[in-house]
Amino acid sequence: MNALTWQDYADLGYDTLPLTPGTKDAFIPNWPQLSPAEMWERAPTDSNIGLRCGGELRFSVLDADDKDNPQTSGNVVCWLAGLGYTPDEYPLVTTPTNGRHFYLTLAGTLSGHWRELAADFGAGEFRYGSGAYVGAVPSVVKGSAYRLIGGDLRQLPRLDVKDVLPLLKNKSTTPKDAVSYAPISDKGWELLRGQGIDRYPSRSEAEQALACSLASTGHDFESVLRLFLTYPAAGKFAELHAADWQNAIRWLRLTCEKARQFTAADSSARQLARQALAWANSRPWPGRTGSTDHAVFLAHATIAERTGRATYGASIRELAELAGVHCDTAANATRRLLAAHRVLLETPATVSRPNVYRLCDVQVSDIHSPSTVKECPKLAHDAFRARGWKSVAEILTALWEQGPQTVSELAERTGRQRRTVREALNRMARIVDAVTGEEVSLVVSEGKKWRAVLGVDLDHVARLLGTAGKGKREQERHAEERRRHRRALALGRHRENLFLPVLCETLPSIS
Repeated sequence: MNALTWQDYADLGYDTLPLTPGTKDAFIPNWPQLSPAEMWERAPTDSNIGLRCGGELRFSVLDADDKDNPQTSGNVVCWLAGLGYTPDEYPLVTTPTNGRHFYLTLAGTLSGHWRELAADFGAGEFRYGSGAYVGAVPSVVKGSAYRLIGGDLRQLPRLDVKDVLPLLKNKSTTPKDAVSYAPISDKGWELLRGQGIDRYPSRSEAEQALACSLASTGHDFESVLRLFLTYPAAGKFAELHAADWQNAIRWLRLTCEKARQFTAADSSARQLARQALAWANSRPWPGRTGSTDHAVFLAHATIAERTGRATYGASIRELAELAGVHCDTAANATRRLLAAHRVLLETPATVSRPNVYRLCDVQVSDIHSPSTVKECPKLAHDAFRARGWKSVAEILTALWEQGPQTVSELAERTGRQRRTVREALNRMARIVDAVTGEEVSLVVSEGKKWRAVLGVDLDHVARLLGTAGKGKREQERHAEERRRHRRALALGRHRENLFLPVLCETLPSIS
């Protein structure tokens, strides 16, 4: 961490400012009005580093002042867990005064730049506007340094204003009063910046998908227009606007109306997908393949929720990436889900299109204890790609979600046998680096109960297990297979003639 510089933060998208050496004070008085480059040109070489809130990242910080209320950090961890974020999914920084900084991204805006936390929640403040900043790693104040003790600076949880308001001192402020624009999904930000356009057949379809994403999060035409004028998107609107701005406005208005109709018609489908996710997380998945079937079903429901359609296309590669399993494993699990009528196959795959599925209806009464933990991405982490670790991820998630539990309670919740649970807990309790002898624990025993250890870096665990980068390598391999497949289609070859097999786009028939 000592090697971090303000340029490193800039490369990650953060706005920085120089702080007077050895202090938390801004070196330049009018820092809110100046760019980082301007300020650092005049700053001493030993300046501390500050991170300015707001900006393109919508960077915000929940500053927990534990010296005034020791329960504050614990309350924040529980609150974030309730929103679906486990401790390794957000940067956590300890301050020179033994406080804690939780790094977040705020979707929407609040008036002002910072607000105090409500007294019944804890001590500290929430900083979110461009007129607020925090000291950052590796700054030193009175001999003590800021230290990153959890999470990744590249990974910030995206929260909505309505999630944050209950924590603040002036709880009477409502989202309607406070939000000046609707939130934007991560996929929406990606498309706005012109990324991932190659996934769509044309630029028009990419921008139609972007309009649907914006419409689903509450953006009206004026809001969409501002965003399209500010960001490059897929380039279709920008091209039309350069040629004839009136025609471009008409085209965008029609696109937004189609998006509004599409999202309104499919809201019930998205609700069904969310119910399916809650149902999957509220029941045990027993049996030898239960953990895998659970992960692949979550992948199906996640794709359905993203598309907002009653029917959804899903390639086996995409399911495998979301579930963190091999393509063959995802195909076999999907076959079992079809046989068990968890999902239905609506339209078999063709040479150029994947299988189209439909989720089976879920009765709300069958959801016994809805989970808020985002298990599908968690199960896909490289740390759980080691052989036999899929059930480990399931048990660890149960501990994150429900707190300390006995072996019997974990077995009942997950559907695993007690012997399997014990073996998984013992694996997590002592992970040893074969080279250095370093030990890491994901869980600890407290009498008959086991609890999860908070703040463990799963990326580090993956390195110890030798699985770091496995997910990325599989994604790259899948991307190469897709490129070759598209090239073969463009050349007019039939699937059977491809020199690289396109694995698992169709499923074996169910007898």
